[in-house]
Amino acid sequence: SETVGELLPKAEHLLEHFNTLLDDEGLIGITPGIWNFIDWSFELNGYSFNNCRESMVNSLYVLALRTIVALAKQSGCRLKRNPEFHLAQSERTAEAIVERFYSPETGLLIDDVLFHSEKKQLPSLIAQALALLAGIGDAAIQEKLKISLADESLLKPELYLYSFVLQAMARRGMIREALAVIRRYWGRILDSGYPTIFEAGVHQFGKEAFGGAGSMCHGFATAPAAFLPENILGLTPAVGGNGKRFAFRPALGDLEWAEGELNLSADAAVQVRLTGKEIRLTLPEEYSAELPDGRILQAGTHQLGWQDINRGIIS
Repeated sequence: SETVGELLPKAEHLLEHFNTLLDDEGLIGITPGIWNFIDWSFELNGYSFNNCRESMVNSLYVLALRTIVALAKQSGCRLKRNPEFHLAQSERTAEAIVERFYSPETGLLIDDVLFHSEKKQLPSLIAQALALLAGIGDAAIQEKLKISLADESLLKPELYLYSFVLQAMARRGMIREALAVIRRYWGRILDSGYPTIFEAGVHQFGKEAFGGAGSMCHGFATAPAAFLPENILGLTPAVGGNGKRFAFRPALGDLEWAEGELNLSADAAVQVRLTGKEIRLTLPEEYSAELPDGRILQAGTHQLGWQDINRGIIS
């Protein structure tokens, strides 16, 4: 709560700047002379969003507005503006995104883009993922956007923004598909023998990227480091848990087993071991875990079956 209380006013101040960039439709529009950088995947394939209208910054804006309100509510910290103001702004922009960018014929968001200086339109994987995470559109649109996450014809992001795609897949239960992505791109880095994660690994690779200037140790590209404990081991902070309670929703996907340890201090850690038959969860003193049905497991070691997670029945 202390950290949120310190940073929330700064985040709200940044959002106030983006409010000044909204056009009459409620969209962050074209700002002449500004490099509108989204992700290296576009530049590496000849695309540019300079002087173009695109959905991605707008989806991030909607996501930020909704997140800042949720953080304020969960932490008890006050915002400068009434939360309803931010939510109204997010709804207006979300509706404008659908009106301006969503194609009912294709079920995709389609952005204006320059391709080697020629104006074109482009549906990209990251545009669909960001809209899903921001909750853009009704249930039917969201279902179409979910289907698009497995569309191999869409331009894929580089490793950095693949974090949003993995998040969108996880929220829609696409754990197997997300693991396949991690194997395809991060597995190649592991196979190279390097102990670090590269900046580029989708459209270019390693040191050879960016004309031989590719970073070989890039924190931006470490999305699986968050995805695996959150979605395979299933550990995320529980709302209202004051840092002492976890939501526990593990998923093996197509793995035979998984195990990991979340270090909380020098002498306290949450430990998880998963197999196809059982789940073992160890919680240190003062910590607890909440199952999907709301039941609470206290400190100690718990042996569970998958039915405990899937059906909320503790054997």
